[in-house]
Amino acid sequence: MKTILPMMSLLLVLALSPVQAGLLYLSPSSQHVNVGELVSIDVLVSGLSDNDEIVAGWDIQLLFSGLILQANNLEFALSNYTFDPDWDAIYDSELQASSVNSFMTSFLLDDELFDLQTGPVLLFTLTFEALTDGFSWVTFGADPNFERNVVGRDGLSLPLNVQGACISVGQGNCVTSIPEPASISLFAGLLLMPWFRKRISRR
Repeated sequence: MKTILPMMSLLLVLALSPVQAGLLYLSPSSQHVNVGELVSIDVLVSGLSDNDEIVAGWDIQLLFSGLILQANNLEFALSNYTFDPDWDAIYDSELQASSVNSFMTSFLLDDELFDLQTGPVLLFTLTFEALTDGFSWVTFGADPNFERNVVGRDGLSLPLNVQGACISVGQGNCVTSIPEPASISLFAGLLLMPWFRKRISRR
């Protein structure tokens, strides 16, 4: 009975965890440029059509090293969200030394947005200037409500996985894997830790 309880607890955690609707990610995931060159990265959402979902808006923060990169332009992919950019949506962005904030809300009906959005949905494209040798992660902010919040049908936030990217400049090199948010395995490990401690202490 004692050995069954931890597994039942793990299954309960998995059952109560939200089903992921798709992936919020940066593309390409890794690239290299020379000092002084411009480099662009796309922010996309994939895996929505399988769940009959859409992107109706977002509030996203991207973080990067201001010593290596300087953000100099953000271009919204408005054809995915509006018929007329002056009437069908509100959107804005703020470029800072080591972060970029972006938000958009479409006023179109959910079914109208579904017809506009096919395959991976491009949110916006961000362009950097490469300042000096080195590399920089480009990652999403940690707050799911204000820094990586993507809204779908009925104004509900989508439970998305997220994936960042790496940009290397000049002599720099992206030598480690791209960091990902904490996964369910971390929570499962924490849940099972007391059980493992008890078993070790009995030996």
